[in-house]
Amino acid sequence: MSPQIESTGFSMSVKRHRLARGWSQEDLAAASGLSTRTIQRIETGNKPGLETQKSLAAAFETDVESLHEDNSVIHATKDERAANIRGLYLHVWVFALVMPVLVGVNYFATGGPIWVHWVAIFWLLGLVLHVVTVRVMYGPLSEP
Repeated sequence: MSPQIESTGFSMSVKRHRLARGWSQEDLAAASGLSTRTIQRIETGNKPGLETQKSLAAAFETDVESLHEDNSVIHATKDERAANIRGLYLHVWVFALVMPVLVGVNYFATGGPIWVHWVAIFWLLGLVLHVVTVRVMYGPLSEP
């Protein structure tokens, strides 16, 4: 395995460990005693030294070998991945079907102030966050 590929696997492992714990890069920096910039460099594929790897392993309460071997902390089976992507598509379809109904209710039934745009904005925000979450967890949606 080439160093770049190994480094990329390590960086993905670090990022997945961090996200699995719900930590920001700043949180990981504080837990490991490293700088936030060092965490950023590692997560973008720069290969850290052994002492840095040990600090990260200690922060994640594991060993360095586990960080190298475990390139997917979030072990998603194909069924789990498919279920989460189906959930995302369901979210899109429900939005596409419900919003026209809400527009009709707002304009024709209530006759009062326009409120439907606020529903659309916040629902779209949730939809975008759903897409980002699924992409971070599972990569591109078109891959098997």
